[in-house]
Amino acid sequence: ITDEEVANEIKETSRRGPFRFSECGIPFGSILTFVDNPSITVTVVDDRHIQYNGETTSLSALARRLKGLDHQIQGTLWFKYKDEVLNDLRTRLDK
Repeated sequence: ITDEEVANEIKETSRRGPFRFSECGIPFGSILTFVDNPSITVTVVDDRHIQYNGETTSLSALARRLKGLDHQIQGTLWFKYKDEVLNDLRTRLDK
């Protein structure tokens, strides 16, 4: 993912509003996988939060930590549901 793609995603997200699992048909209790390492999985606990190793957090906060970054990143670019990146799923459903 390039810096330009990240900037475009941030602009797109600000227009669309925050990601909600229910809006994409992802039930609470669903398992998501981390794009960079599919052995890392998280569980959806509510419309905006996931659980990882017993900790409730957000997609963005966990993605930033797993990638070792200091700046904000788009969490939906880094997790998949049923082999589809969450950002791609949302874009597809928005059309």
